[in-house]
Amino acid sequence: MPTPLTSGEAHLVAYLARELGPEWEVYVQPFLNGTRPDVMALHPTRGALVLEVKD
Repeated sequence: MPTPLTSGEAHLVAYLARELGPEWEVYVQPFLNGTRPDVMALHPTRGALVLEVKD
């Protein structure tokens, strides 16, 4: 189950939503092979970006 976002996570999600183009899909705390990274961004031709925020 996802946990509430920290201030750093919320800041990063807002930044990515504002700066990445519409072709990017941003997921917050997705279930990924048994783990939950903080943020994951996917692009159809550029690939995946998986981020763990350290506040």
